[in-house]
Amino acid sequence: MIAAASAPLLIVAATDYELAPLVERLGEPREVAGRWIAARRGRLAGREVVLQALGVGKANTAAGLALAIDGFRPRAVVQVGIGGAYLGSFLSVGLAMWADVDLELDIGVATAEGWADLDALGVPLLPPRPGE
Repeated sequence: MIAAASAPLLIVAATDYELAPLVERLGEPREVAGRWIAARRGRLAGREVVLQALGVGKANTAAGLALAIDGFRPRAVVQVGIGGAYLGSFLSVGLAMWADVDLELDIGVATAEGWADLDALGVPLLPPRPGE
């Protein structure tokens, strides 16, 4: 089934931090209930969009995206974020890239001191629910 022309563009990321530059530019912003977690709806460049942070990792992305597609019926989905590119890397803001190797580091990172899970890094696996 092809989404109607009036359907929103769904823009997703793992965290609110990754969506923040888009949220700042969102026209007519409003918070809307999502089946996974709350989302923001508004306009970017004249187009109706829904912005939603799904949480870190493949399981959160798959579950949250399935529910977002079912609930918002978007015409297309765009995923944005840091994609593992941290400060000090050769990547700069606005640069598009693709990966040809996946290191499966979505539940933590290897450090000189050993393994650090995402909670230890201050990045929860799930976005916080309202009231938490």
